[in-house]
Amino acid sequence: MANPGVSIVGIIIWIVCLVLNIYVAKQKNRSIAAWVVLSIFFSWIALIINLVMKPKEPSQNS
Repeated sequence: MANPGVSIVGIIIWIVCLVLNIYVAKQKNRSIAAWVVLSIFFSWIALIINLVMKPKEPSQNS
């Protein structure tokens, strides 16, 4: 049987990556929903990709 402490640490890391992805996506003017989905499946990999991407220019609809 697996050590329950390891599972809890993994879940905490996953949640931290999810929250950081939301924060970074918001700061870079990216779709928060898309990054939440990516973060659910790819966690820290999505976070690294999100961090290295350039900010998206805001749309200027008049």
